[in-house]
Amino acid sequence: MPVLQGLEHWFWPLNTLEDPQYGWIIPILILNFAVLAIVTKFPKGIILNLMLLILVGYATQHMFALVEGRGLDGMRDRLVNTGHADFAIDAAYPPSVTRVMRDYRTMIDSGELHRYPHSTKPPGHFVVYILTGRLAAILTGIHPDVFERLATLTAFFFPLLTYLTLIPLFFLARLYLPQRQAHLPLILFMAAPNLNLITLHLDQVLYPFLFLLPITLYLYGFKRQNKTLLLLSGLSMAGIIYVSYSLIAVIAVVGLLGLMAIWKERPAFTPAIKSLVQVAIGFLVFELFQYFVFGFNLLGDYRYVMAQHQAWKVSQWTAPLTLYIGALDLLEYALWIGWPIFLFSASWMLKSPFRWRK
Repeated sequence: MPVLQGLEHWFWPLNTLEDPQYGWIIPILILNFAVLAIVTKFPKGIILNLMLLILVGYATQHMFALVEGRGLDGMRDRLVNTGHADFAIDAAYPPSVTRVMRDYRTMIDSGELHRYPHSTKPPGHFVVYILTGRLAAILTGIHPDVFERLATLTAFFFPLLTYLTLIPLFFLARLYLPQRQAHLPLILFMAAPNLNLITLHLDQVLYPFLFLLPITLYLYGFKRQNKTLLLLSGLSMAGIIYVSYSLIAVIAVVGLLGLMAIWKERPAFTPAIKSLVQVAIGFLVFELFQYFVFGFNLLGDYRYVMAQHQAWKVSQWTAPLTLYIGALDLLEYALWIGWPIFLFSASWMLKSPFRWRK
């Protein structure tokens, strides 16, 4: 980390724990290796195994907060003490959801909402915080202060959302792996450092689930030729982009899967083409509804958000700097998810095209 921090535009700081409780690492290891042994030995108990993995993942996040030595405050740090804390601050006394969906950019420009980080996200991101804030408003016994109540609720609620990702991930794995091995991708996901160390951040809490959802719906919809699943894939694809434009790559993933199906099934590729058309219909239904009901223009809002991101990170962009930032983002991402998982994934990404051609 000290070496990497010397790189220009490097993002991650090096933090030193004031009162680390390293003894908690031993029960964390015991708990996670125990659940790995159980789900591997009893692979047919799908529902029970998923529940067990979700509960162990939930417990692991809280136990890492104990390692940090700050208990619940360690969990709440990303929500309370970072730039994204302004999402939670504004959600503590939230405007109506429909007003945010209709007038989000106007509210930012007028100063009603903090320019950063709101200007770097589409409206759906803030809607997630508003809905969580509404739930916190009901649970008055948690804490008398509205913001503290919201922060405390998310410390218990968001880790559960984080590991709901295991459900679509399992069904995605079942398409490619035998049942006995289908839990291995889930264990790898749970081992990612960012899940347990950068908590209450929607990048970890919600994005993985949202990204996997339309992909899983598409693959099962195509396999079963189920129009409903394919339409839901398109609807969910548009919905997740409404939460974060960083998830827009899901369009390329689903499109690539469809093109691969067309190539593999030629000359009888009509089902593959129909599947992509049905996904596109679902996507357009969502976007047209947003446009005519709330005046939301996807392309216009995307350009606005990307301009804010570019201005925030670098003032003057050039072609060499763009390539450098792209490579730096990959390096930061490798550190984010852990080098072993990154190298494992990268090696299989390089092998996959050759295996597919065979």
